[in-house]
Amino acid sequence: MSQMNVHESSSSPATQNHLISEEILDWADIGAVHKRPALFAWNYLGMAAPSVSAERKFYFPNPDARYTIIDPQDIGDVIAGILMDEDIKKHVGKRYALTGNRTYSNQEITDLFGNEIQEKVEYVPIPVGIWIDALKSLPTVNDFLASHLKEFCKDIVTGNFNNVTDNLKMITGHESRSFEDYVKSNIGLFMQVA
Repeated sequence: MSQMNVHESSSSPATQNHLISEEILDWADIGAVHKRPALFAWNYLGMAAPSVSAERKFYFPNPDARYTIIDPQDIGDVIAGILMDEDIKKHVGKRYALTGNRTYSNQEITDLFGNEIQEKVEYVPIPVGIWIDALKSLPTVNDFLASHLKEFCKDIVTGNFNNVTDNLKMITGHESRSFEDYVKSNIGLFMQVA
């Protein structure tokens, strides 16, 4: 599994590793199928839920960017769909961009959080560097991931994640799950603790 819109000009070490890994698997001729998902919905449980819960604020850079978000169950469904396909060979060598059902602005995401918790949530645009520094305080974010996320923000700004594909439906037979439903299924993390 790689990432959506992986490209050679990215300065992210993780993105470069994704690209090199795809090329190695193709070169090895082992029947690889490349999945390139959009932004992971579960990332919002760590990078948004704490501030929404505690402050009713969503801090995120790139206020004018739009991007798509994918539910982790959809990624699993695609993998299962490929493995269970009677004509699995038709997938070999393919690169499938996997997306959610729509694109969002940061304000739309903020409004979604507010609608789900039934309280006003404020979007706070912050510089990428400050956002990265804040993420480094999380136990799951090391320097390698922080470097990737910093460069990843550039891809978001340039619109590399501002599209929706039908690959998921083509493989699984169902539409992409919505980010709204993902937030609803994890709503407790976005609610204030008394």
